[in-house]
Amino acid sequence: MAGALSTTPQRAGWQDSETLWGRVLEVSPRSALAHNNLATYFYNQGGEHVQEAIDHWTTAIELDRNHAAAYNNLARALMEQGKLAEAEQNARAALSIQPAMPSTLAEAHNNLGAILWRQHHAQEAIGELQEALRLGGS
Repeated sequence: MAGALSTTPQRAGWQDSETLWGRVLEVSPRSALAHNNLATYFYNQGGEHVQEAIDHWTTAIELDRNHAAAYNNLARALMEQGKLAEAEQNARAALSIQPAMPSTLAEAHNNLGAILWRQHHAQEAIGELQEALRLGGS
């Protein structure tokens, strides 16, 4: 019971993902997971926050070169900014990491397919999108 009571003040400060992951980074600034999750929060906020997301995903990758989700998330954001060559590099990096979570692999194939499609590489794009579907992605 005492343990439950002692966490109440901490939970009060963690009302959303920004405060939660921001606090984690205050305590552990080299946490790639926290940078990735805070980046996802900023990305979902849209607008001017997308650059903050890109910065945090870049930091997550610098801290952990095997963080497939960070590479994949960064690829998606860069694709949406029209930075297709950079996006492709990050999507391919996500796919090169073994073992990556199956959902991350499916998303990375999906993102790479979308990037290749925008680069007018239809055949390769179709192959990537089919692999995403095979793996259970959307």
